[in-house]
Amino acid sequence: MPCDSSIVRTNMTDRLQLTAALEAEGWRVDRSTENSVVASRDGIGIGFSRSRTDQPFCSIETNGRLAIQRKYSEIGVRKWAAKANFSVTEFDGQKMTLVNRRG
Repeated sequence: MPCDSSIVRTNMTDRLQLTAALEAEGWRVDRSTENSVVASRDGIGIGFSRSRTDQPFCSIETNGRLAIQRKYSEIGVRKWAAKANFSVTEFDGQKMTLVNRRG
């Protein structure tokens, strides 16, 4: 299955981060394995899969996928910022402002 993650330039490779993004967007994670994540919301299902653990998760469904990818990216940036000693001072849903806390 081809995967085009260029919409938000995100390769969703972390299963736990993907399930966190789904839950943050109001989806219920019904099943999560190393290579498959299935979720539902309001009677609609969405599935993400990959052939190998070194590949990104892909979904052929489009319902809510962009919002999920954005949330996945936001979670990733926030995790990186915390590890790298940065604070997120602003976030408008698309752009974040990070400030180095070392100084």
